[in-house]
Amino acid sequence: MQKRMQHPGEKRTADQGFIMPPGLDAEEGGPLVAPPHGGGRRSTGRAKKQERPAPLPRGPDPSGGVYVISVVARLLEMHPQTLRKYERLGLVTPTRSLGMLRLYSAEDIVRVRLIKYMVDDLGMNLAGVEFALSFLNRVVGLGEKIQAVSQANALHQLLSQELEGMLGELGVDLPRAPRAGSI
Repeated sequence: MQKRMQHPGEKRTADQGFIMPPGLDAEEGGPLVAPPHGGGRRSTGRAKKQERPAPLPRGPDPSGGVYVISVVARLLEMHPQTLRKYERLGLVTPTRSLGMLRLYSAEDIVRVRLIKYMVDDLGMNLAGVEFALSFLNRVVGLGEKIQAVSQANALHQLLSQELEGMLGELGVDLPRAPRAGSI
């Protein structure tokens, strides 16, 4: 059985792997699908009724990949080979579909946009970009740890106050431990 070629005007479903970014076709209300790169049959001049695929559900996970490499390349005005190079160097790690297509998430696109800014506008080489991103990841990680410790301290204070209140209702008076730094 011969597989029918995709007409350039037709859209493909997500399971066929060609996804356009959200917002290019407002009629569907979700991420869109695009025709494959190049090729396709010539139009015979006859108008065909095209069926629109059902809108794709928007998943709650923003880190899941939804954009194929050709779409990301168009969005960021880059060559797809540059994106492959960034992946090979470990600067960005898109997920893969079952058919092994690279699927970029919104976070991946922001990261590639940052890489492009550092290379094009700041004149950094890729080794410098790798160092800067590594440093940025460490700073973000430390910020998350600080936030977690801050939340733990706030929870500790709240629990201490509640416990003191409950013990006070029972008439139990516990001596306070000296705070660190005060003697």
